Amino acid sequence: MDALVGLFGGHPVPLEYSGVDCSNNCMYCFAKGYSCRESDYHKFQSLIRNLDKRDNLVAELFKDGQPVLLSNRSDPFCEANRRETLSVLKLLRQFSNGIYFQTKTGEGMEEALEILDGKENVAWYITVMCADDELSKKIEPGAPPTSERLDWAKRLANAGYHVIVAFNPLVEAWMPKKKLDKIITRLIKEGVEDFYFDALHLEKKRNYPEGLLNLIGKTIDYIESEDNDWETESLVLDVMEGKEAHFYLSWAMQADKVYTRLISVLGGGFRPVESFLLLMEEAMKEGYSQFGWDIFYAWMCVGNEALFEKELPTSWLERYTYIQQRQVYMEHPPLKNYKDLLRLIWNDKRFACSLLNHRGYKSLKKDECGDAVMVPRSLAIDQRGRLVRDREGRFIEFQDHQF
Repeated sequence: MDALVGLFGGHPVPLEYSGVDCSNNCMYCFAKGYSCRESDYHKFQSLIRNLDKRDNLVAELFKDGQPVLLSNRSDPFCEANRRETLSVLKLLRQFSNGIYFQTKTGEGMEEALEILDGKENVAWYITVMCADDELSKKIEPGAPPTSERLDWAKRLANAGYHVIVAFNPLVEAWMPKKKLDKIITRLIKEGVEDFYFDALHLEKKRNYPEGLLNLIGKTIDYIESEDNDWETESLVLDVMEGKEAHFYLSWAMQADKVYTRLISVLGGGFRPVESFLLLMEEAMKEGYSQFGWDIFYAWMCVGNEALFEKELPTSWLERYTYIQQRQVYMEHPPLKNYKDLLRLIWNDKRFACSLLNHRGYKSLKKDECGDAVMVPRSLAIDQRGRLVRDREGRFIEFQDHQF
C-alpha cells in the first residue's frame, strides 16, 4: 500500500493499493510507466499485522482512518490482479477505513461483494469510454466490454452503493454525443447520480500501439492542444444540461459536488483543491468578492483538522513537492505539516492544482501575512458556464461583467 503523495490536492483518497501490472492492455494507457511490476502483497500483509509498530506516512494515514483506493495504476479486477484483490479485501474488511474501487469491472466482483457484505463506506468508480462492445474490445482488449460495465454500474447503484461512472478518456469518435446522452440518461434512471469526465491526453514521448490515432481520428498535436480540452468541455456541458446529476469536469467554470459526496460516503478523505470552488460560488451569491488563505484552509481541513495540524517528519511531505514541482522543492522552507503544504499550494501557481491557475479566478493582491487573495475574473460566459473566446482562443474580458 502506498500514499498517493503526488495526487495530493487533486484526488480525494490518500492511500492506494495498486496490485501488479494491469492486464487490460488499453491502447491509450497513462499508467503503464507507473504500475507495479511485482506484487507488494507480502509488504501489505506485514503493514497490516504490525500497524502499531510502523512509523511512516502510509501507517499514519491508515491509522487515522483514511480510505484506500483500489487502484490508480492498475485495475483491481483485471486478470493479473483479481485473486490478490480478494485477499487484500479480506484484510481491509477488518478495519473501518473506507474502500474506493476504480475499475472496468471483471471476474472477482461477485466475490468482492460477498466479502464486503454489510460494509457501508464503499464506493465504485467504473470507467466507460466506448459506446459499443466491438470498439471497446479493439481499444481495451483485456477489459470487459462496455455493456458489462454498464450492467455492473446499474446493479451496484440498485444495491445501494455509491457509484461514479467515468467517461475517461472521453473521445467523441468513440462515444458520440447522442449515444453518450442516451447512456447517461439510462444510468440516471437506474440510480447513478455522479459522473466524471476528462479528455484524452497522450504524450509525444510515449510509444502507443499503431493505429490508435486512426481510431481517434485526430493527430497527437491536436490531442495535446487546448482545443481538445475545449471540445470535450463543450460536449460534456451539452449532454449534461438539464440532467439531475452531479458531474466532475476538471477546471470547468462550474463547481461540482462529486468528490465531496464521495468523501462523505467513504467517511474520510482529502478535499481536492478544486472543491473550494463550491464555497466560492455560494459565497459570491451572498456578496463575497474575495477569498483568502484562512477561509481556504478552513474548507480544506474539514474532517482532518487534527491530522493537518499534526507535525510530521519533513521527508514525508517533501515527496510531494519533489514529485510535483522540483523548483519549488529547492526553494521553499521546510514543511512541518499538511497545513504548510496546503499554504504552499495556495500561494504558488507552479503547482498544477493551485487555484491561481484557474481561468475563473485570479490573485490581484496579498494579505497582511503575504498570502494570495483570490478574486473572480471579469469574464464573458454563456448560459452553460462556458467562456466566450476570440478566434485566437484568448479569453475575452468585459470589465463591466462580473462573474
